[in-house]
Amino acid sequence: MKALKNPVPRQIIKVMGINFFGNFGSNIFSFGSGLYILHKTGSALSFSGSQIIGPIVSLFLMPIFGYLVDRYDHRKILWWSQLLAIGALLLFGSLFTIWPKLYYTELLALLVILRIADMILSTTLSASIIQIVPASHLQKLNSLNQSATSLAIIISPLLGAVLYTLLPFAWFGMVEVFAEICAIILVGLTDFNFNPHGTASQSENLLENLVSGLKYVHSQPLLLSLLGMAAFINFFFAALNVGLPFLMINILKFSNAQYSWTETAFAVGMLLFSVFLSKTALKINPVYLSINGVLLFSIIFISFLLPGLLNWSQTASLFFFIIANLLSGSLVVLINTPMLTFMQETIPQHLQGRVFALQNTLSQLLMPVGTLVYGFLFSIQTPGIVFAVSGICLAGLMLFDLVLTHHLLKEPTT
Repeated sequence: MKALKNPVPRQIIKVMGINFFGNFGSNIFSFGSGLYILHKTGSALSFSGSQIIGPIVSLFLMPIFGYLVDRYDHRKILWWSQLLAIGALLLFGSLFTIWPKLYYTELLALLVILRIADMILSTTLSASIIQIVPASHLQKLNSLNQSATSLAIIISPLLGAVLYTLLPFAWFGMVEVFAEICAIILVGLTDFNFNPHGTASQSENLLENLVSGLKYVHSQPLLLSLLGMAAFINFFFAALNVGLPFLMINILKFSNAQYSWTETAFAVGMLLFSVFLSKTALKINPVYLSINGVLLFSIIFISFLLPGLLNWSQTASLFFFIIANLLSGSLVVLINTPMLTFMQETIPQHLQGRVFALQNTLSQLLMPVGTLVYGFLFSIQTPGIVFAVSGICLAGLMLFDLVLTHHLLKEPTT
């Protein structure tokens, strides 16, 4: 009974629900749209185009996101972002039915709006966590949020494969509409002033808000280094977004169900490791944990050369990618959760909106470039070779960053 009277677990459950429904809707639609484009065009470049348009637009709008989050009520921001997504999905369903031949243009426009809504949701929730639970529960909430995200990723490809076979593609949007409505309800039930902190100056305009955030980041060399690292990592991770679907569907000829199994394995790895991390007290510097996680990820990149090099059967390749994605999902949690907790604990709350917006901007900065580069590379070169070379380059970058981080951690903080 005592646990039921404690409001913190209820706060955690509500935030997990917001994350679950937000990610479930987005992932099932992303899964369906990716399959639709690949099956319609059979082109890695067309697929990469659908992946690049959203990040490009949100990149230019990110300063506005930080300004809104630091200045206005977080609950209202989340409501409006979800309503924006719902309106765009309903409009897409109508246009897709009327003009199906314009599917690619309609999808690109929808993906832009959905990306904007997702980025607002992500930035606002990240900046709200310190207000929703006490600081002592940050790692637990961040880890359990990863669990909710993982659960959504597990369910969405399985359900997506079934819906893609049984329903017209336009109905994928209705599934996300349902998920967004559930998220809106949970946002209304969450107390965003449970753990009040300072707020941004209401006299700041958009430019002053952006400049103050940049000045803060510039005054923190370690944070600046980490944000730069995130940008370069996302360049290499674009290989996964473009290369793995192309490799599995067009080269290895995996069925929709087989492809969904590999996606599910990734989410299972995230789920298991996030639950483990929620019950673990970190004794190692979170920055080192994240960098070592990326180093291990680079080994998995290199291992993608094996199926083609050893001429494995489709069954052996499927088993390999299930194991690889299981490990990859675990590493994503190892990379993201400690770093997010570190930033929430060290960045002043009234600056978190703009700093997290800047983080998302820098993280997305090289993703569009990487998507275009890898879309081209996978069209002209053997996928295994592309992955192996990328893994070697990523490992070299992380070794350099490990040395730089060790030096910065020895310096006195300002």
